[in-house]
Amino acid sequence: MERLIYAFSAIFNNLFYSIYDFFARYFANIFILIIVFILAHIFKSYFANIIINFMHRLTKKTKLNVEISSMFFLKKPLRLIFVSTLMFISFMAQKTLITDYPMMLAFVRKFYRLAIILCVIYFIYTAIPIIMEAFSRIKNPSSTLLDDTLMMFFTKIIKVVIFVIAILIVLGEFGVNINGLITGVGLGGLTFALAAQDTASNIFGGLVIISDKPFAVGDWIQSDSIEGVVEDISFRSTRIRTFDDAMLVVPNSTLSSASITNWSKMNKRRVKFNFGITYATSPSQIKSIIHDIQMYLEIHKDIITETALVKLDEFAESSISIMVTFYTNQTSLFELKRVREEVNYEILDILQRHNSSFAFPSTSVYMENL
Repeated sequence: MERLIYAFSAIFNNLFYSIYDFFARYFANIFILIIVFILAHIFKSYFANIIINFMHRLTKKTKLNVEISSMFFLKKPLRLIFVSTLMFISFMAQKTLITDYPMMLAFVRKFYRLAIILCVIYFIYTAIPIIMEAFSRIKNPSSTLLDDTLMMFFTKIIKVVIFVIAILIVLGEFGVNINGLITGVGLGGLTFALAAQDTASNIFGGLVIISDKPFAVGDWIQSDSIEGVVEDISFRSTRIRTFDDAMLVVPNSTLSSASITNWSKMNKRRVKFNFGITYATSPSQIKSIIHDIQMYLEIHKDIITETALVKLDEFAESSISIMVTFYTNQTSLFELKRVREEVNYEILDILQRHNSSFAFPSTSVYMENL
């Protein structure tokens, strides 16, 4: 036990004197590094703000015109670049340390390279949505290339590519043979593709949706078994919010091969209905009712005038049927119901003004006196 205590005591003493000797010999160098580190942390925010303001002034002179609040994501990488660069420069200025500890020099160089690489990758990764949003503001409205769905899809692809490149670069910095890794991934890619045929078909289905553009994010679509508003289009699936407020995740291969009705692409909506009035209504009353309804439809601000049509349609079993049909320029369901309600209220008023009423199913029985 005493020998073990003596051995640990000797190790501790040697370590203590080694550290003491290191600090004693390089006190001035270490002191300079500490001062530089403190100053770098004090001024890192000022440096980041100067660069951000400079970049904001540059973008204001172009059509991109990125808001300065959208550029605050640059603060973290700029601070890290500022601190690590100052520390690296100050360390390289310490000739004594560099000469006596070459392994420390190699470590500092690798650490600095890795820090700069990660900062640049982080900057590019976080800047992609901002850049795509800026480009979306200057796109040609008649262009079919840069719609919102396509830009969202490309944003996701670019992010995945950058993430993969970042991993390869970091592995390369740690001495991993990237060429061998890429070759191995290429050989295993065929096996993976065969095992993921459904996923591949969904990805190609997503590309078909993006290229053909049967619908976009925000559109109201309907198929044989699906109806709702598109919220997101990803590599594998499309997320649809149903009118029951449920989230429906549909594989892209299913949507790309289905018949889709895109209600959001309508320029106008058709309204057609019949209503019945009693047989007690005289022909002159019927003509006046039809005329008044026709005039109301033609002056309604949400109804396309030339499409309004009101006619005596047929003589039903218990009513005289009047047909009303028109097109409205309001395509949303809410606005359509509003227009339909306004027309219905007006029909009620017109019938009341002309002393007529709606018919209801009835049967008349005539008994003959014998």
